Amino acid sequence: MNILVFIEIREGKVRSSGLEALTAARKLADIAGGSVTGLLVGQALSGHVDQLSKYGVDRVLLAEHPDLSSYSPEGYREAVVSAAAV
Repeated sequence: MNILVFIEIREGKVRSSGLEALTAARKLADIAGGSVTGLLVGQALSGHVDQLSKYGVDRVLLAEHPDLSSYSPEGYREAVVSAAAV
């Protein structure tokens, strides 16, 4: 089972709920023999990729755009749909 985890950046920091979700996803993926992909959504994301590796992510996708720097239901939905298709 492959797992996609949505990770939001707020005020320049990864939200703790995303890190908690990565930890749970890693445990599930290990049991099921799958992988964990983290989807970072926001702006200025590249500096956060190394942080996610500490939580067992296999790969990281970046949805980076100025319009995603604050919550946008349509923008976030499009980011998740695009990432799920990868």
